[in-house]
Formats: sequence, C-alpha cells, structure tokens
Amino acid sequence: MASCRACGAAIGRQFRFCSQCGTAVGVVLDLLDLAPPIRDEVTVAYGRPGRFWAAVGGGLLAVLLGLWALSSVGGGGGPATADGGFSRDRPTTTATTAPPSTTDAGPTAPSAAEGAATTTAAEAGASTTVIAGGGPLLGEPVGLSLLMGSEQRLRRVDLDTGVVTTYERPGVPLFATGGFALIQGSGGLVRAAPLADLDAETPSLWSPFSPALPRPGPNPGEVWLPDASGETLVWRLVDAGSRDVLSEVDSGTGSWWSQPESILDPMVVGSTTGEVFERVDESFEPVADGELIAVGRTRVLVRRCENPGSCTLHWLDRANWREKADPLPDVAARQVSTASISDDGRLLVYATANESYLFDVSRGQEVAQVATWPGTMSVSPDGRWAALVHIAGRIALYDVERGEVIEAPVSISTAAQVIIVPSA
Repeated sequence: MASCRACGAAIGRQFRFCSQCGTAVGVVLDLLDLAPPIRDEVTVAYGRPGRFWAAVGGGLLAVLLGLWALSSVGGGGGPATADGGFSRDRPTTTATTAPPSTTDAGPTAPSAAEGAATTTAAEAGASTTVIAGGGPLLGEPVGLSLLMGSEQRLRRVDLDTGVVTTYERPGVPLFATGGFALIQGSGGLVRAAPLADLDAETPSLWSPFSPALPRPGPNPGEVWLPDASGETLVWRLVDAGSRDVLSEVDSGTGSWWSQPESILDPMVVGSTTGEVFERVDESFEPVADGELIAVGRTRVLVRRCENPGSCTLHWLDRANWREKADPLPDVAARQVSTASISDDGRLLVYATANESYLFDVSRGQEVAQVATWPGTMSVSPDGRWAALVHIAGRIALYDVERGEVIEAPVSISTAAQVIIVPSA
C-alpha cells in the first residue's frame, strides 16, 4: 500500500484518487514525441566508439564556423534588423536526432519524422506541437479536443488539427462544464479554468479532505462541491464563473461515506441495508430496494441479492424508479465493485477487483477493456464520442454512433485522466 501525499491516507497502487481526501495521486502522463525540447540542443548518435573523436572535431569546426558567421553579421544582440540581421531575442530551433533503437518498444505516437512540424507559442508561455501531419485525427472534423494531465503537465490535443498545446500550469482535468474545466493541481486544490485560457490565474474553487470529488451540476457552468468539514456531508451547488452558491444539500451521515466516489450524487444515496433514497423537497425518501452501484442522470444501477451467493444487477429508471429491461454486462453481479454511467444512459464503465470495462448499453455489447481502475469515462456534449485510456496504453475514443473504437495517435506511460472538451 502507498500513502496519499496530500493527507497521508492509505491508497491502493491502482487507485488514481485518494479515497480519504479526494486528492489525485500517482498520475503520470507521457505523450511520446509531442513536446518540443525544453532547450535547443543537438544529440549526436555514435555508431561506433571510433567515431567519437571525429564527432568532437566536427563540433569544434561547427563552433568556429558559427563564430565567423556571427562576426560577419555584426555580432548579434538586440532586436532583429530590417535586413534580416541576427537577433538574440529571436527564438531558434535545432534538430534533435535520437539514437537508433534496436528493441521493439511497441506502438508509440507518431514521431516528428512522420510529419509534424514543431513550434513554440508565445501566448501564456504555452508550447504547441502538430502531430500526425495535422488534419482530423478521427478521419472527420468533430470540433472536439482531448484534455489530459498530471501533476507535471497539462496538455490539450485538438482532434481536428492535430495541434497539441502544453500549458505552463499542470493539473489533472476532472470534467468540463459550461466553458470551464475543473482541474486538480498541487495539493489537491481544484480550480475552474476557462477553456479559452487554461493558463489563466484563477483562485482555487475547492480544497480536498472529503470522501468525494466535485461533480458537474444540473446545468452547464454549475458544479457540486462536497464539504465534509462538519459532522455531515454537505454539497454546495456553485456557479463556476461567479463562484456564487446557488443551493445547498445536507446529505447527513451513515452509509453515504462508504460509497465509491464514482456513484456519489447529491440527490440520490444508498444505505447498507439495501435501500435507495432520493432527495424530495428537504428530506430523503426511500424509492427502491437494492445496493446502489452507479447513479446516472437518467438511470441507476443496483445489485439485489437473495443470499450472498445469488445476486443480480438491475437497471432502474430514475424518472419513476421502475425497472428497465435493458442489456447488462455479462459479469457476476458480486464482482462489480463500482461503475459510472454516461449522462444519456447509453454507456457504462464498470470495475471488478482488478479490471475495468466499457459497456455499450444501447447495443448490449462490451466495447473495450479500460486501462485505469476504477474506470473513468468522458463523453462529448453530443453523446457521440467517449474518451478512455485503452488497455493497450493508448488514448481511445469510442464512436457511439458506429460502435467503433478509434485509437488516437498519442501514448501514455501510466494511467491518466482524459476528458473531452470543445475545441478552442
């Protein structure tokens, strides 16, 4: 077992978020061959040791030639001149040659040699890279980008142009709503960053030490923020832009605290006695029987057991709390530990003890194994695309309309949080 750096709580090695304080931990993102070098440099690949002195001699000759070139244009320094003279303030780029590899490293992102021009952006200190030669990465324009990050970096991949932007301010993206992205940074602090300027200086919206993480509110731009500083768990509905508190829900105590974070919802809770409660007016009323597994905006997943060895999963319609005869994954009900449902109810990501899977409810078929545990899923605003970390180590997008999985040309080193956002 490891421990959460933010609050010291114990965490399993596969968990992405600290179960006691909601802090993102252990997330490392590495998009191969995407970011430009931190500084201009040349790497010489030596084929044999005997070439070492030849390379050194060549380097000295290059230095002498460079000094001669500088003297011929006036020595440099200062802004660029009208006749194209050298300017010390002008950004320059130098080709980087990597040593040849003799091992098969498996699938990686397209290298610079496969087509992408690399530039640096002046705005907000962010850098940009173009991958896969530019153009629609999904074969057609979709008007969407992937936002992914860690404690070390935050990146945005435009799926229509192949432009990858690396921002100065790192963080783990949680979800997007109404023109904002909720990003968890150092120490677990969460900020609402404008999608138009993710490097913008914005004050923290929420701090950790809660059994839950912020969740999207009922309307765009609204966010549910959990507060467990008192004797009960209180959810506050906040406007992400103005930071005004719109409403407040006191969830009380009891079984709520032990529920997996992926099913937490301010308006629906479950009990250890096998009941589901919905908030009506100012109190929670019992609405259904069963152990609560996942809560979506339109449907709920529960587990019912006649005895410990005989359990089944059931869909419930959140509008009337009646059972829905829709397909369920072919998995033993007792093995499902947690799950999450897309807003439209068409997709389900469920986790067992060690694995996570994406299940298409509308087609009744399992789509892919998800590399993160518990599995996470982000769906585009129109409901057509779902982003996930594929078991093969790639960022994958599931086309709900066609029932196809498309791998994006980016790779990651370990589990990372990926969400879909509108293109800038």
